[in-house]
Amino acid sequence: MSTDTIFCVSEQPAQRSALGNQLAAAFADYSLVLAATESAAIAYLSDLVSQGAEVPLVIVDQALAEAPWMQTLYQHFPGALALVLSPDLDTPLKTVMPPEQIYRRLALPWAEADLLFTVGEGLRRHRQDQQLAQMQTTLAARVSARKMSL
Repeated sequence: MSTDTIFCVSEQPAQRSALGNQLAAAFADYSLVLAATESAAIAYLSDLVSQGAEVPLVIVDQALAEAPWMQTLYQHFPGALALVLSPDLDTPLKTVMPPEQIYRRLALPWAEADLLFTVGEGLRRHRQDQQLAQMQTTLAARVSARKMSL
């Protein structure tokens, strides 16, 4: 099983339950972590870091996206993309996460097909970002080696 983890944080039990049910079957190759509070999220993050897990995607309700625990998330998983569940998409998002890491805001209540598509595309984008970074590193090493040989 993959050490990649989809990390979901919501204070709403119905949201956590729906996320767990909808994501578990569709993304069986990923671990799924569901946290109910900011303190639980921090505890889970500590566990994930100690296990050497990767968090490509965090799904978080808007209230918790604006909480300080997000700084801890991005200290450990700077490449994680965020899908923010928002009751009102017109309300500005006040968050501590880097703006480029906000993959998408999804209106509440969400349609399951929209959630699954958005999560799938977010995971695909994360993989592409990783591949691009790896290719850039390889290219830089080749350029450096080529310069040394001249």
